[in-house]
Amino acid sequence: MKFNDEKGAALVELALSVVLLVTLLFGMIEFGRVMYMRNSLNLAAREGARMASVSKTVSTSDVESQVKNFIPFDSTGLSVVVSSTPAGFTSGSTITVTASMPFQSVVPLLITQLNGLTLTGQASMRYEY
Repeated sequence: MKFNDEKGAALVELALSVVLLVTLLFGMIEFGRVMYMRNSLNLAAREGARMASVSKTVSTSDVESQVKNFIPFDSTGLSVVVSSTPAGFTSGSTITVTASMPFQSVVPLLITQLNGLTLTGQASMRYEY
């Protein structure tokens, strides 16, 4: 028995599955971008904390520029906070560098949950001098 009224069924099934597969593909790409940016922020914060911990004459602006130099992507919206416990760069104090920035999705209409997500990287080291 042959049904002539099912000619477009395969096309409809393909259209539904392609939408799902494309959504999954872009979701995996965006998740990879989030992880890459987060790891890059951690690396940049670690390099800033290292610079602050081994330099005798260091300022907060020097640490901020060091962090910005280690960001491999557009650093629009990057916020760098340098703190020390106890206050001031004294021998044995702990220097903490926190770098954070908002995430902007490449596909904002498809994946709206990631827009506005704030990614943060943080590192702490002891002041050597």
